[in-house]
Amino acid sequence: MIRRIIIAMLLLGLFGFRAEAQDIVTDISQYEIELRHTFTGQELLLFGAVRGEAGVVDARYDVVIVVSGEERAQKVRKKERFYGFWINNDGIDLENVPEYYARASTRPLPEIADEALLRKLKLGLDNQDFATAGVAEDYIEGLKRIKKQEGLYAIRTEEMPVKSDILFRADFFFPANVPSGAYTATVYLFQGGQLIGRTDQTIQIDKVGFERAVYNLATEHPRLYGIMAVIIALLAGWLAGFLTRPRSKLG
Repeated sequence: MIRRIIIAMLLLGLFGFRAEAQDIVTDISQYEIELRHTFTGQELLLFGAVRGEAGVVDARYDVVIVVSGEERAQKVRKKERFYGFWINNDGIDLENVPEYYARASTRPLPEIADEALLRKLKLGLDNQDFATAGVAEDYIEGLKRIKKQEGLYAIRTEEMPVKSDILFRADFFFPANVPSGAYTATVYLFQGGQLIGRTDQTIQIDKVGFERAVYNLATEHPRLYGIMAVIIALLAGWLAGFLTRPRSKLG
């Protein structure tokens, strides 16, 4: 991580903020995260700088950083009271649900750009396309609430640290239950309510070692995985019974 920060600083020095148009230089502390049985979470640092025409480096820039996971369909159920009991209803299927979504920004989004542009860029949880016509809003809000409780949706409401309106950084956290897959770290650069720059970088989060082997077996050969799981459970039960069985005394 220190090496990347040094390289980024050297690049910033070479650019000297004299590019013909405003732009951004960014880097992240880690491009690959390994999920092992000892994984308890991982922090990620994204940092960068704004470069622009000479004489305009003091202009007001806004930066929005979004780290998001793959979008997938997800069923959402709601508990309903039925003859005195609380049960889950049939639920509905939501589309384009990010498995992980975290955002940091220099200011609240409505102060950075208008609603139409934010919706076009899908910036903010309220502008995600969970796309099912006629879906009650309480299902979507319930999904967001559960994801936040699990640590998979995180929104930074405080201002992102920006040094001299040029350098910026933001920290993100992947919890222990983060799904494996390809994640995208996107940095948006705004000025005067307009998008003037953007960078995209990929972060790979994946199981390795024994965890990877079990995952591959479960997904590629589910029937064999089920049979092996039953056999292991029977052997574990037999072994537990054998070890706890009272021993007979001789004599």
